[in-house]
Amino acid sequence: MNINLRDGNQALIDPMSIAAKLEFFEMLVAVGFKEIEVGFPSASQTDFDFVRKLIVENRIPADVTIEVLMQSRRELIERTFEAVEGAPRVIVHLYNVIAPSFRKIVFAQSKEETKALVVEGRRIIKECAAARPGTHWIYQYSPETFSMTQLSFSREVCDAVAQMWRPTPDHKMIVNLPTAVEAAMPNVFADQIEWMDRNMGYRDSIVLSCIRIMITARQSPQRNSRSLRAPSAWKAASLATAGPPHRPGRSRPQLQRRDSREQPVGQRWCDVSARTRPGLHAAAPLADRTQSCRAESRRCFQRGSLRRRHFAHCSSANTSRYKGRRRGRMRRPCTSMDSP
Repeated sequence: MNINLRDGNQALIDPMSIAAKLEFFEMLVAVGFKEIEVGFPSASQTDFDFVRKLIVENRIPADVTIEVLMQSRRELIERTFEAVEGAPRVIVHLYNVIAPSFRKIVFAQSKEETKALVVEGRRIIKECAAARPGTHWIYQYSPETFSMTQLSFSREVCDAVAQMWRPTPDHKMIVNLPTAVEAAMPNVFADQIEWMDRNMGYRDSIVLSCIRIMITARQSPQRNSRSLRAPSAWKAASLATAGPPHRPGRSRPQLQRRDSREQPVGQRWCDVSARTRPGLHAAAPLADRTQSCRAESRRCFQRGSLRRRHFAHCSSANTSRYKGRRRGRMRRPCTSMDSP
């Protein structure tokens, strides 16, 4: 099963056009995939037109089965069946979210209401499939956010769907158990799959599937190429030369950072000496920068201590003088100039 034409496409900033999808589909067929999820026809006109193009132009090989995704809503299910009408073999993939947080916060549904929603969706699918007997239908269900849901409730929902579809060993249904948001550690997810495998009903008539999607933060080549040498060098120097140990209530000199628009990406981090002494800059050799940072760090720490003492003394003196002036004004007798 390959899901790049649907799940991979919806992750793109600029989704694929019909021409790009067609090229990708032909490549997947050439690679040897026999089950290909071609789109979400009820959610996108592009997906709808692409699925129709595959069917009308007879571009689906006889040994390849296409799959379409849908939510458990009548108008979306009917739109999906319109898109795949005339295809020889289709996997209709129904899903709904069953995790407690989504049930309570997003949908405001109880367990029974959530289960009734998917059972109603299954009933509509059966009705639409019966009106199109020329297609071999394969049913698939996904309890979305499975890894965030109680296992007992996941089994209860899957068993309710299987009870409606009545799969047999000759005509099996597919139950997909996804962990699309990486909410479970790999070992926990493996235990969840094993538990469902041992406790589901109709197990001999169910193909158990799972999708584990890795969501990673991808940086641009420029950010990757900047490397961490400049920050690491300054960090190593600052840690080695931070001066006396930190005491509560006393602040240390902070790392200063230039505006990112002033320098190339690889030189965004600069040390204190590069800001205060023009003769020293971040492009100097590492040994020289480390030595200059060590000396400058000590000077900054000493200057900071002296300034704090001076400001504390001035602050207390100014406060006492100000209080004295206020008291003097309040005690000063009223004169003719002060009178209205």
